Amino acid sequence: MKKLILTLSLFLLSQSFAENAHVSLQFQENIMTHHIIDVSTEIETAFPGFDLKETLKQKIFADFMVVPSDSSDVYELEMTLRRVIVSLRANDNSIKFDTDGEARTLPEEQLKDCVGKKVRFSIAKDLKFVIAPELENLQSLYPSLSGSFTKESLKSMVFYLFALNGRALSKGEKYDLDLYDEEMPISFNINAAGLREIQASISGYKESKELMLTKNAKIIFETVASGKGVWQTENALLYQVKIQLSTSGDIVMGEERVPLKVKSSQKFSSMPG
Repeated sequence: MKKLILTLSLFLLSQSFAENAHVSLQFQENIMTHHIIDVSTEIETAFPGFDLKETLKQKIFADFMVVPSDSSDVYELEMTLRRVIVSLRANDNSIKFDTDGEARTLPEEQLKDCVGKKVRFSIAKDLKFVIAPELENLQSLYPSLSGSFTKESLKSMVFYLFALNGRALSKGEKYDLDLYDEEMPISFNINAAGLREIQASISGYKESKELMLTKNAKIIFETVASGKGVWQTENALLYQVKIQLSTSGDIVMGEERVPLKVKSSQKFSSMPG
């Protein structure tokens, strides 16, 4: 009986320690992981005599691997694009392209030709910048790639992956990070921090802002973000993040105001290579 009580006490003590311990995410080098980036964006607006509902879906399959870096301030990554599926629906009209299918236009041919090519790039551990000369060289060979992949789009593909890097994480703590821009900090509330995984709820809010379109037209809008994420502690390249972004406002043209709603669903996930 004493042995059972002692065992139970040690177990409860270890659980209590695990819940209150600080844990740091590790990003293992030279281990390939398969990633899926799934983004769906819906836009609704109503001009006089014309309603527009547009849905853009993009699904990217890519391999990522952290490779050794000469600098302790950056992560060096190698990315291989495997497949891209893009679909666009505007009211009753729709188009779709899959790099696994037949290319019918020059941009589709160029995007298809990029499948299987490796690109190395560096991202600062504080997420402030991306250096991607190989991507820029690839864009010079395939100009249509600039519309799909830029240094900023690479950053948006991986910032949730590296958002909590370099931190001693503990349950109940909150971190505010400028992942999108300085006007919309994203908050990470740590719900669990253990030896196996880190769990966090994610939220953000951008207050009402004006964006000039032309001399006589502007957009007034606000944005709300919410979601959750799970990262494996021993290799955070294995993760799952789901984010919902909701933007609402008005397009202002002189005295006329046109309502605008944008909803974006973003899912990031990976599995071992």
